Amino acid sequence: MSIILYINLRLLFTLTFIFSKLLLNEGTGIQAQAGYLPPNEVEALREIGGQLDKQDWDFNLNPCDGNPNWATPQNAVMPRYNNTVECNCSYPGNVCHVVSLFLMGQDLDGVLPPSLAKLPYIKNIDLTRNYLNGTIPPEWISTKLEYLSVPVNRLSGRIPLLLGNITSLVYLNLESNMFFGTVPAELGKLKYLTNLVLRANNLSGLLPILELNRLTNLTELCLSSNNFSGNIPSLKSLTKLQKLHTNNKTPPKLTIKSTHISVIKLHLHLPGYTRGTLTNFLKGHNGVLSELASLELETVTRYGFLLKNLIQLSSKDSKLTLITITVPL
Repeated sequence: MSIILYINLRLLFTLTFIFSKLLLNEGTGIQAQAGYLPPNEVEALREIGGQLDKQDWDFNLNPCDGNPNWATPQNAVMPRYNNTVECNCSYPGNVCHVVSLFLMGQDLDGVLPPSLAKLPYIKNIDLTRNYLNGTIPPEWISTKLEYLSVPVNRLSGRIPLLLGNITSLVYLNLESNMFFGTVPAELGKLKYLTNLVLRANNLSGLLPILELNRLTNLTELCLSSNNFSGNIPSLKSLTKLQKLHTNNKTPPKLTIKSTHISVIKLHLHLPGYTRGTLTNFLKGHNGVLSELASLELETVTRYGFLLKNLIQLSSKDSKLTLITITVPL
């Protein structure tokens, strides 16, 4: 009799333990060896998955323990595919918080998720190479995003003014979408921004040069493949600039004074220019270009004279040691 009682007690204990674990997972969040993700963040991920039309997240697993469903290992066969949810599990009580979402090359065809704002610790989001529609949700203004990258999607409309209020941004990439209209002056409030990539949209009008000059931490400014009016006036305040991409209908007017310049690599996209405009560009900017350590031109190769003129810049008094000419795809 005592043996039967002992077995029943052990069975009761085991069932109670399993039941308690199930309750913990379903009712109060997700708990695992890696840490505990609060239920509000679990629910936020559910909503985000629905808004993105991402259907393969398994909520029976812990998003924060590195399992392949939530952090798929990189694959050499699909180098542009990334399926990663990153958590910070260093908080007291073994609590985790979602800090990054990298969902790249997944053919997602929903919208940018408003529920991202329900992840209170989110810092980074990269949704490169999907089919996402709409625009940047106004809810994101409440986040502390530092890295926002959504290139090669189907986003459209004007660049929202609200982006200027996400003042924690360090990296902003809206490349290869369908944004139109002017670049909002409000972007000048992003004082920590180091990379601003707006190339390959339908942007037009004059650039807000006064406001752009306030982005004194910029190292990269990519504006090519748009329809901006006029030239680029002085960018002399951007003393940390290392990469500039532009292809106005006439060559860009770079009035960065050599006393200010700290550019080490300058990219100029110059397709379809005539011999005359290229020659005048080189002559007019000899002082700037000779300060560079590296110069890369995206252009057509039929202008053999271009190499000759560039080689003249590489005099013994010039810092220019590397010249690269590439052909646009």
